[in-house]
Amino acid sequence: MPQDLKDITSRDDLVNFLEVFYSRAQADPVIGEKFVHLDMSSHIQTIADFWHTVLFGSQTYQGDPFGKHLALNLQRAHFERWLALFTTTIDEMFAGPVANEAKHRASTIANVFQYKLGLYD
Repeated sequence: MPQDLKDITSRDDLVNFLEVFYSRAQADPVIGEKFVHLDMSSHIQTIADFWHTVLFGSQTYQGDPFGKHLALNLQRAHFERWLALFTTTIDEMFAGPVANEAKHRASTIANVFQYKLGLYD
């Protein structure tokens, strides 16, 4: 991990991260199809609010993240790929306690969603 990377410190950092992450996710052969129906500009702003709330307690996100994913027919491979892209992108762009917390929370959220969807044996 390069030493010159800074930690996530703002909503702007999250927007920058999400722009890179979602460009990769949209092009990905495993999960790309799950994003074709989205207005990505609007989605990135909503997800930036979500992550700003999760990481900084801003309370800017109001919504039901699990409910929004129910109709997507997600499988374990989708979650695995999403988490791999998320983690790799964070590691390329940021380093520090908040970046580590983002990766931890992403993993936790992915596990909870999979459990709720009945994807664990």
